[in-house]
Amino acid sequence: MRCDQCSARWPADKLVLLCPNCSGVLDAEYDRDAMARNISLERICARRPGVWRWREFLPVADERHFVDIGAGASPLVECPQLSAWIGARVFVKYEGQQPTGSLKDLKAEAARVKRRAFGEASVREREARAHRRRYCRIWSPTEGGVRLDAWLPTVDGARVKAALDKETDRVFKEAWAAGIRDRPDAYRADALVRAVRGDGSLPAQVAVRVDAGTLRRGFVEGDEVCEIPGVGPIPVDTARDLLGDAAFHVVVTDGVDVKAVTSKKRTIPAALRRALIERDQTCAVPGCDATHHLQIDHRWDFSKGGPTSLSNLSRLCPPHHRMKTTMGFRLVEMDGVVRWVGPSG
Repeated sequence: MRCDQCSARWPADKLVLLCPNCSGVLDAEYDRDAMARNISLERICARRPGVWRWREFLPVADERHFVDIGAGASPLVECPQLSAWIGARVFVKYEGQQPTGSLKDLKAEAARVKRRAFGEASVREREARAHRRRYCRIWSPTEGGVRLDAWLPTVDGARVKAALDKETDRVFKEAWAAGIRDRPDAYRADALVRAVRGDGSLPAQVAVRVDAGTLRRGFVEGDEVCEIPGVGPIPVDTARDLLGDAAFHVVVTDGVDVKAVTSKKRTIPAALRRALIERDQTCAVPGCDATHHLQIDHRWDFSKGGPTSLSNLSRLCPPHHRMKTTMGFRLVEMDGVVRWVGPSG
């Protein structure tokens, strides 16, 4: 790995994304001559489609550490109209065929494999490095106003993110009700000012997702996780410490059978709400990556007898929620595959 700023080189088997010397971005360098002697296009194409077809080009090539959640192998789709307009054949990668219809699946699979390959110590080392590098800078740009930039350790950053997300959602709803439309980052800026002034609805809880087996043994195995959704992995020791912290709720994935938590009321029980947030970390519509202002919706309407249960609940972004409520769109699940269908079916 070669730094794009100071040109320093670092081994590819270290869990490092930025140069330890100058914080520059590390770019992968390949010995193409050596690779040409050991692999061939025919050998690569003979493997199963997916991320690990290209193992020689990745930091982790040992099959013992592979975690396959079905990510990768998204097809190239030709765009005839765009090709005609540009004057050249244009193809786009269709990420809607990822397991959750999102490019984020590739990032999730890569993070899990790195953790398995480099061990629990590498996660603790990364957190220690982030703690050493922590900062918060404030300055006045020539364009006017004030700018902020910060780098925080994962748990501290998750606290700040959860608080701002909660207050941003409140700002967004108030602005929407008043007929005010603005950018998402503008709502977040308003939320930050409210929080500092003490006008916000702080504090907010932070979700931690961890497998029970991971908690027992102290390290992850297979496709297990120990992470703060939307933020990143954390050391198992840290997850254990957070079990008694009121600002965090730890979701143990093979603990309580949340599918059995139901209610005869429209109000959603706390345990069921946490399970739903854990499952639908983005909008439930395939291909939608929205993570902010998600709204809980009954797939089968409550007024028509739809139960308040995990299987009948989804989190939708505001545009898709409006499409379902006013235009007749709906989520349909068949053979474990969720589809977004229009009024005509």
